[in-house]
Amino acid sequence: MKDDAEEYLITRELSDRIKRSPGTIRNMVCRGQLKLGIHYVKPGNGRLLFLWSAIEDWLHAGTASKTSASQKKGLINI
Repeated sequence: MKDDAEEYLITRELSDRIKRSPGTIRNMVCRGQLKLGIHYVKPGNGRLLFLWSAIEDWLHAGTASKTSASQKKGLINI
């Protein structure tokens, strides 16, 4: 069962939260970085609605992979 308290954001609201321009967000959608049915839905009015919990997961996943990649660079094989 879905959580009824799930938060959906329009592009401008998401832009304000993640400090990226609306154009950058639209580019991420076009490039497939944000996926339909996972990160956003497109109801009949054509406006994109972003699922905030999925965006948070996506943001944190990106941070984790960057951290582990930078940590691997610092390892020295002896």
